[in-house]
Amino acid sequence: MFIALLWLFFATEQIQACDVCTAFAGINPHDYKSWFTVRYRQSVFSQTLFGNPSSTTFTPYQFTVGRLNHYLATPSTDVSHTFLYKEVYNTFEMAGNIYLSPKWQLFSQLKMSDNSIYYDDSVAVNIAGIGDLLLMARYQVFATKVRSDDTLDTQFKHRLRVGGGIILPTGNYRKYSTVGYETSFTAQGILTVPVQVLDYELQPGAGAVSFPVSLNYLAKYKKVGAYYMANFAANTVSSLGYRFANRFSQMFNIMYFAGTKKFRVILFAGITYETAGKDKLKNVPVMGTGGEAVLLNEGVQFYLQNISLSATLSTPIYQNLWDNQANMQYRATISVKYFINK
Repeated sequence: MFIALLWLFFATEQIQACDVCTAFAGINPHDYKSWFTVRYRQSVFSQTLFGNPSSTTFTPYQFTVGRLNHYLATPSTDVSHTFLYKEVYNTFEMAGNIYLSPKWQLFSQLKMSDNSIYYDDSVAVNIAGIGDLLLMARYQVFATKVRSDDTLDTQFKHRLRVGGGIILPTGNYRKYSTVGYETSFTAQGILTVPVQVLDYELQPGAGAVSFPVSLNYLAKYKKVGAYYMANFAANTVSSLGYRFANRFSQMFNIMYFAGTKKFRVILFAGITYETAGKDKLKNVPVMGTGGEAVLLNEGVQFYLQNISLSATLSTPIYQNLWDNQANMQYRATISVKYFINK
């Protein structure tokens, strides 16, 4: 599946564009505090297909067209049976951000993935494990100095930050999936062996180093704000010869601020654009990868003392996923963040 739709969030499916918690002075009550967060994200892709997975004639095999090649049977003309093919990507993340100074931050993130393929409600494939480690430095190019007499919060404020780092291949990228069984007749009797495939897109890790860069700009006037973020990740080749395509995403959100200094609520909505080319295996483009999508974002963040809670829902309003890929249905994220007192 087109990784960029997972994790940008994938970048994918790795720098969270919707996380505006430490945006800039006046946006939240914990500006310039270091923090630690735990985040859960789920992305779902699905497609209705012909065939009967419970039939003994439904034997997986690999054909040349489409992302679904490892999991589909020989294309069926029997339209009396349909089933829902679904990919569910669950990601659990732990991340921390340390302020070295008002201008410099160090950010790190480690994820765990639990990814599954479903035929209707039955799990056909499941792969889980620890993912790759992201390390990034962020630099504040400029920020508005807030006047001490601006008690009514009427001053226009804005900030620009850039970042760059590395994603280390700490996750497993060699987990095989059993997608069926092959039966053969020998002189000794009937021999049944499992059919296993290596699905690179389901792996917890990429198996190769990546180099992400980011830019984010925020502006606020009174109770309204705007946020723009752009991410790019340059990927290298794994020891298996697989190279995920470079990823690019950009996001623009409008925000509304409410509450008091002790309890603040931020409502936001906007759009995200994500794109990636085709992955390559030993320099050969991989079918069923790559494409582009535009997502509608909506979410809320709550701040109470040193803790913040946030939830975001992203749904596609346009998607062009190349070849035979399942369509994205939604991506949902919830997180809890703890701010460390200086």
